[in-house]
Amino acid sequence: MPPHPGDHPLRGAHLLRGGAARRPRRLHQTDSYTYSHLIDASVYLIAFGRQLGFPEPVLQILGLAGLMIDIGKLRVPPEVLHHPGELTPQRFEQVKEHVRHGIDMLHEIGTVPGKALEIIARHHERWDGSGYPDGLAAEAIGIFGSLAGIVDVYTAMILDRPYARAKSTLQGLQALYGGCERLFSAALVEQFIQMVGVYPVGSLVELNTQEVGIVIQENRTRRLKPKLMLLPDARKQPYGKPPVLDLFTEPQDAAGNPVTIVRELEPGAYPLRRPCSPMSAAICTSSISTATARAFSITT
Repeated sequence: MPPHPGDHPLRGAHLLRGGAARRPRRLHQTDSYTYSHLIDASVYLIAFGRQLGFPEPVLQILGLAGLMIDIGKLRVPPEVLHHPGELTPQRFEQVKEHVRHGIDMLHEIGTVPGKALEIIARHHERWDGSGYPDGLAAEAIGIFGSLAGIVDVYTAMILDRPYARAKSTLQGLQALYGGCERLFSAALVEQFIQMVGVYPVGSLVELNTQEVGIVIQENRTRRLKPKLMLLPDARKQPYGKPPVLDLFTEPQDAAGNPVTIVRELEPGAYPLRRPCSPMSAAICTSSISTATARAFSITT
């Protein structure tokens, strides 16, 4: 979903005074990844709040909390924060302390609203109680803490980190979806996926069967499972009559494995060179239009 003009990361900045407003800028100087992560977290939290219908004052609190969500990393040793490999248990405990450091820092300033502090304090809590610092679970985390946990994880995954390359939007959303029920509220993850959007009509995707399809209909409740029209088969040969595959029905391949999308492709990635039937002629080119896909979605 494209950013809304009002989804600016400084939307709640007027709620800050004095030193609090300078803390994100200090991170920009010492840790560019964390700074970018804070900006993303602020924007996504505002957009997520709007998706759920929260009023303007709440959106401001969410935006502010996003800006400060990892501010405690200023007190984590740089050699720990920027370690390129797996952390030892001792070093991981140091990283986990950034939550308490952040709350302490913002308490010292004294101008940050209590609800924003709560969001920051709970953004690493998890639905099954496995998070930190307090091991809260399910509804005890609160809706705002739950939103922050989802946004924090997603926005971290789509950026390059010292220990991991950035994931694509699809990979990030699939990872979130895999954490449904255990790490996050499944209902909120579904809302987040709807907010971000994944496969607009006309998107070209590759399946784990090596087939390629074009999205002809979005699934508004399960965004990772659209309806596709398959173009070439697994051998990259065109079908005489392109079949329609609805991923919502949980189709399986010949070996009984679930059929899933592995990546989105650029238009023209699989030009078809053999003659096509009248039904598929419009899409048997290196350029597949959204308008064509919408036309097929009406007739299927």
